[in-house]
Amino acid sequence: MANLLRSFFPFTLMGFAKRILGIFHSKRSEKDYLHEFPLNQLFRIVEKISYGQTLEEILQTIVGAVEEYKPEIMASILLLDRESMTLKSVAAPRVPIEFSAIVNETKIGPSVGSCGTAAYRKQLVIVDDIQNDPLWSNYKDLAKQFGFGACWSQPIFSAKGDVLGTFALYYSNPRKPSQAELMLIHSCAYITGIAIERKRSEDKRKESEARYRSLIEQASDAIVLCDEKGSIVEVNISACSLLGYTKEEILKLNSRNIILVEDVKGVLSHSLEKSGLTERNLIKKDGSVFPAEVSFNLVHVNNQIYGQAIIRDVSESKAAQHEILRLNQTLEKKVEERTDELGKANRILSSTNEDLTKALQELQSLQAQVMQAEKMVALGQLISGIAHELNTPLGAILASNENIVSLRGDRFREILSQFSLFNSEEKKIWAKYFEKGSKIPAFPNYSESKRKRKELLSVFDKKNMEANRSLVENLIEIDISLEDFENDLGSKALPELSKIIENAIAFSEIFRSSSIIQEATLKAKRVMTALKTYIYQDRENHRGEVNIPEQIDTVLTLYYNNSKESVRFTKEYVSDSIAWGVADQISQIWANLIANSLQAMNFKGEIGISSRIEGDYLRIDIEDNGPGIPKEIQANIFDSFFTTKEKGVGSGLGLNICKKILEDNGGSISFTSVPGKTVFTVKLPHASAHRVETKR
Repeated sequence: MANLLRSFFPFTLMGFAKRILGIFHSKRSEKDYLHEFPLNQLFRIVEKISYGQTLEEILQTIVGAVEEYKPEIMASILLLDRESMTLKSVAAPRVPIEFSAIVNETKIGPSVGSCGTAAYRKQLVIVDDIQNDPLWSNYKDLAKQFGFGACWSQPIFSAKGDVLGTFALYYSNPRKPSQAELMLIHSCAYITGIAIERKRSEDKRKESEARYRSLIEQASDAIVLCDEKGSIVEVNISACSLLGYTKEEILKLNSRNIILVEDVKGVLSHSLEKSGLTERNLIKKDGSVFPAEVSFNLVHVNNQIYGQAIIRDVSESKAAQHEILRLNQTLEKKVEERTDELGKANRILSSTNEDLTKALQELQSLQAQVMQAEKMVALGQLISGIAHELNTPLGAILASNENIVSLRGDRFREILSQFSLFNSEEKKIWAKYFEKGSKIPAFPNYSESKRKRKELLSVFDKKNMEANRSLVENLIEIDISLEDFENDLGSKALPELSKIIENAIAFSEIFRSSSIIQEATLKAKRVMTALKTYIYQDRENHRGEVNIPEQIDTVLTLYYNNSKESVRFTKEYVSDSIAWGVADQISQIWANLIANSLQAMNFKGEIGISSRIEGDYLRIDIEDNGPGIPKEIQANIFDSFFTTKEKGVGSGLGLNICKKILEDNGGSISFTSVPGKTVFTVKLPHASAHRVETKR
């Protein structure tokens, strides 16, 4: 038995006992410690480890050896499940089965009895009195039921220091461990760790060998294993099938028996010196010879070198190569004949291609002219509205300027002279009306003006005063509050108050007229800017970033006069609504689609415009609540010269041009339409993708 032990571990029997019992730093003699844990128990444990017993049998042997050595002990080994972090009992012959079943698969933690806590803390846990120890507070009734008074638990560690489980010793009465008992539990946990790791390693090796053998047996290629003398020591089913031998027959052969004579020397020298791929002629059992692709590898097994050959029959591929060579030669002749014919045809095609190129250039030029003409047609339809948009601010500028001019000379000196006569209280009232009068009037509608006029006249009636019609109209114009006027009328007589108000309004006319001129000038500028942007953008058709909200707002500015009274626009743009394409071309899309929506609704209704990003594309939806497009014509609306408008109103090219522009810019257009809701969807490449390409 000692010889067996020494052969298994490369150190002396006494050295093995010394290492297991962990007494490297002790002053006690080896004999004393071996007395504590007799060698026959150690031999039984090592035998179990050595002779391929199951892990449970090995662990049962360890526990049995301890309980035989100390009959008053109840020993237990629990293994840790790393996924669930729970403990499971695998060896506890004297521990009541009912107790093991209850605490089985307990999750480890800082206060889970002796074993759960030891595994969690990774250190020895000594509970010398279960009933009074907080670690057992949740389990003390259970322990009392089964007669446990003390429990000491040592974590079982792997060679890397990972917790594998716990080794525990139970006693029926409360007690503290002696030095020898501490050594015992440490030693047993150490032995158990060795047993677990060795058994798991052995199981993995056997599993790996089984997988390898299964792989070899199921391989479609033939596999042959030879020793240094060339004797065949192992083959798979595919090798037997390929060579025509049974396994028993082929295992009696040498590799020379299956290799053609002139190839034998090269094969053997190659296989013993290096690994690699070669091609050789092999012999079947019936004597037939076939070409094979052979991959050689050197394999080390139990300190011996074997040659592993993976063989593949290449007869069919060789035949195919010869056939391909023959066909190539035939093909070369045909290619020469065809080349002469193609040369003649190419000369004809070259001449035809020049004609087609000229025709294409003329077509592209004509298409550009048609697109510009369609753009001008849309612009022509807007001219009357644009003229009105310009005339309105120009009229306001002219009228305001006349108001300022009318205050020159004696009239202005009269106003200044009158103002200088006001006392401080009157100037305070004057300042309030001056501030109101300096602002641009909000232009209330007729019903609002009528209401205010009635309220002001009622104030005069309450005061038994004769109403001053001119004063009332001035108060309505500057939008003074009724409460302010009543308060001022209570502190000042009507004649004096009228003079103050008229003087303040006359003075404020200068500032109000200046503000009107400024606002009207800005409005005219916006219209002219929009018109310029629409007519002239990038005529050289350069591709770049296109700000879609700016383009759509430009078109809406041009259509403002035609739509401001009866059309409600809603806009909802996603941030970074920037497309990639030719700006001048893309702006024409919005002009056509918005014009179509307005005309379809007869300039009365709602138009919603929104954008969102879909992958590498920017999607723009233009929705109106018009009558919709009839189903019977929906398939034709993108056709050239197809229109539903009256003669002279549309050319029938608008949507067709939109589609071509989008296709040229890498986009698309589609629509859905039912009565009361028509949505045109435009998709354009989003600029972000091109920004990434530019950075690269």
